[in-house]
Amino acid sequence: IFAVINEFFCLNDPEAAYTGYDFLELGRRLSLPEKPVRSFINKLNSHQKKITDLIAHSFMPEAMKVSATATVNVRIKALQVTDESL
Repeated sequence: IFAVINEFFCLNDPEAAYTGYDFLELGRRLSLPEKPVRSFINKLNSHQKKITDLIAHSFMPEAMKVSATATVNVRIKALQVTDESL
């Protein structure tokens, strides 16, 4: 099952992370107002330190902590891209 999830969500490919533009487009297609979608993106960005601190204090093996923190950082950075031309 993990292999299927890994393949579907591209967990091993940081370049495949969804961008903020992707979330804005999803919101548009679901007829959601742009403001709450942007608010969600901004909230994740503002909580990045809390997320990485949670990982650091978890019971995961050290190598997994490093990997998880790197993934969170890459994904949140990708969410900051809200212009389709990037």
